[in-house]
Amino acid sequence: RGSLALRQGDPTLEATDASDSAFAFLRTFKGDRALVAINRRKEPTSLAIRTKGRWRDALTGRLVTTPISLRLAPMQ
Repeated sequence: RGSLALRQGDPTLEATDASDSAFAFLRTFKGDRALVAINRRKEPTSLAIRTKGRWRDALTGRLVTTPISLRLAPMQ
């Protein structure tokens, strides 16, 4: 099932603990939400996203609670 938020949603930057090398943004559309994290570095990095709400990991299906802590591969 595709996400309407990813295809048509309005983006909003989310607060993180990272420098400009990694960031996260939220896209919303008609009640559908998608949180996207990107690492622009050539090395792995950690990212903590200070967002509210309950989230489901699109890759694993697991429920994620906030704050969200991620380990991102290079250029991911």
